[in-house]
Amino acid sequence: MANETNTIAATFLETIRERERTRDEPAAVQHFTEAYQRLASFARSAELMLQDRLVRELIDGAISLDSNWSFGCIANTCGMIVEWGGTPSIAVEPILDRITIQFERIPDFVEAMQTHLGIEHPNQIAENDWPTLGNAYPEHAWVIGEWYALRFMGCAAMTMLCRDVQIRKRARNRIDLMQRAEAARSDNPYAYYLAETLGMIDDERLLVLDTTRSLGFHVQLTAIRNNFHFFTLLQDAIQAHNIQPLAVALAKGERMLAEISPNEWAADGNGENDAANWSYYPWTATKATSLEWIWGEAKPTDIPPFDGVRVVVLCPLEAPRTWSVGYFAPLHPALRSAVQVESSLSKSEYDDWMQRLKKNHG
Repeated sequence: MANETNTIAATFLETIRERERTRDEPAAVQHFTEAYQRLASFARSAELMLQDRLVRELIDGAISLDSNWSFGCIANTCGMIVEWGGTPSIAVEPILDRITIQFERIPDFVEAMQTHLGIEHPNQIAENDWPTLGNAYPEHAWVIGEWYALRFMGCAAMTMLCRDVQIRKRARNRIDLMQRAEAARSDNPYAYYLAETLGMIDDERLLVLDTTRSLGFHVQLTAIRNNFHFFTLLQDAIQAHNIQPLAVALAKGERMLAEISPNEWAADGNGENDAANWSYYPWTATKATSLEWIWGEAKPTDIPPFDGVRVVVLCPLEAPRTWSVGYFAPLHPALRSAVQVESSLSKSEYDDWMQRLKKNHG
């Protein structure tokens, strides 16, 4: 089996090089298609050890390639093997290395296409129109290949990042990647997806004090985009009385927004919105007015800590508050978000916390 993975990977890598050398001559495309079909057939049903070996051999072969299009093809193939069960962490680092460089070049790609291909913006080009543009401007078709390379790498990176919290946490240490994805988010969809994914909050712990029921909870957050996202999942986690099932399913990543029909939203009651069960305050709030609410557009990490613990105080709902599910529409089918109750406070612990906060308000 080890020899088989080596042969499959080597053949696939060679057919990609052949396509590049011959500029997609029909015979080269046919060889590539056959090699890909053999690889896919093997990888779909292979056990994890063989899937992972195949990913290693593919990404090891890709690292030395100068062509971003070829590298992107291999990265995308690694991503598909991960979707079939392969380990996400094996190929992600080289992919993030390469896509960081590509993100920096996005303004040049956009300018080249506007200047030489006569388009307003590449995000507005339909999939079927790219070959026509490439044939019409063969001397500038290279930029289309670079744009496709971004797509291939972006798909692979999202497939891997969305399946593994630890990968996301390591990727956030890549300052260049974070900054370049953020800078290019309006010009390339995969820069947007990566910026949003890496901007999520993972492994953050908060204390929630529910003054309406005299209850307290230590909660852990996974893949939370903003405080509206947090509110929706928290209300479900601590058993609020008015839960919107579709909003919760979206917030968890169990449903994709495009899957939900207008009829489903109509039956759910609130449409494409969720609603607050409480007024959400930071512990620093003094007057309990809407001016001191926790901002939904901000992130849980913006909530001020008390003695090193971020504290959310739930008070009776003074005024209706709703938010669109668009604030947390899932970015990828494999991404799962959660607010998990790790422990509940005893009555004495709850009372102690409330006394400490009251004392610090003077």
